[in-house]
Amino acid sequence: MALGFTAGTTAGMSLRLPARGLTSAVAMLGVDGNDTPVLRLRAQREIPMSGSPLHGLLAGGAYAGGPVPPDPRGWTGGLSFAAGVGFYRSRFDVALEALPTVRLVGGREAWLDAAFTLRVALF
Repeated sequence: MALGFTAGTTAGMSLRLPARGLTSAVAMLGVDGNDTPVLRLRAQREIPMSGSPLHGLLAGGAYAGGPVPPDPRGWTGGLSFAAGVGFYRSRFDVALEALPTVRLVGGREAWLDAAFTLRVALF
């Protein structure tokens, strides 16, 4: 298990559960650019790049967010995806990701975020 932070359009704490084969689980809890709370949960496929410490990342999952200003009526939700590159070195887990998101509850909207993630293995 690795815990750390994600910085980008959405910033907050990030947790990665160990890979089962080439798939791991990732959760991120933070705030977006509008100071709205956001939770992203996803299954992440890790694609080794031969001869390199880098690996590709492809992921799909869900997100839930707080009310979108100026409409304070309710929570939002939808689909969250990720594509990027990362590497593991010693106890460190580093990734650069593009995060396409589609809101399906609380309005319809699609957008693209980007993030830098740094996590440290807890054990």
